[in-house]
Amino acid sequence: MVDKEYWERTYEKKELSRIPWHSDDPPIRLKELIEKGDVKVGKALDLCSGAGTNSIFLAKKGFDVIGIDISEEAVKIAKERAKEDNVAEKCQFLSANVLEKEFPPTTFNFIIDRGCYHHMPQEEKPFLAQKVEESLKPMGMYLLYCFSDQNRGWEKGVPKSEIYDNFGNLLEIREIKEVVWEEPPGNIVYMYAVVMVKKG
Repeated sequence: MVDKEYWERTYEKKELSRIPWHSDDPPIRLKELIEKGDVKVGKALDLCSGAGTNSIFLAKKGFDVIGIDISEEAVKIAKERAKEDNVAEKCQFLSANVLEKEFPPTTFNFIIDRGCYHHMPQEEKPFLAQKVEESLKPMGMYLLYCFSDQNRGWEKGVPKSEIYDNFGNLLEIREIKEVVWEEPPGNIVYMYAVVMVKKG
């Protein structure tokens, strides 16, 4: 069960610079994929979009983006930031539970998930995987960032085997790279950056 109140409190009470997972810059692998043209420009979905950094980046690159977050306060912040960056017309931010929001099938060229999957209960993760597969167009790409199991003692750490179990029969897993994320005030977090493509 998603703790909506926790996410609301976080975005209401903390400056963005003090929120551990927030960054004003998109993740490196996201920038590489988009700037090298590995993803066809079109419609994009940003799961658990937070303050909108990734949505805004994609909008600036020509995508029409839907960002979804459980926190209404996060959505409010994301809308304000998109307006400040003159991409409000390219971004639609919605407050909703990712698993409960319905989309027409084969809608998106690209889906980015930076932190949604690893916060879900284990029993809900296969449903997210199915939803991603259904929402992507053929040859559409899913970029997943999740905590890796190298973070000792973390209950939310994801082993590679789990990624293959939940996504391997639905999408082509093209790469799994371990990346390092530095949270304020300097905590090191290990993550996987996973590139997956829907078979044509």
